[in-house]
Amino acid sequence: MDEPIMTKYEYTRIRGIRIQQLIDGMQPFVDYDKDESEENIFIRELKDKKIPLKITRPCGYNKSVDIPVSDMNVERFIN
Repeated sequence: MDEPIMTKYEYTRIRGIRIQQLIDGMQPFVDYDKDESEENIFIRELKDKKIPLKITRPCGYNKSVDIPVSDMNVERFIN
């Protein structure tokens, strides 16, 4: 099965949630410098597929599927 492709709406939501978690003191899942911004840490976590969040997508009538961010194709958001 192909990797599900993350939408721009899912990216925006995950970005906001994860950056807020980092600002609130949650430990990053990548090595980082003390003066590195939360935005840069988020981008590196996204590249390394280490973001500990899931996206819930509707799937048919009254059903949904949880997709870990680490299993998604995010190439379009990485420069």
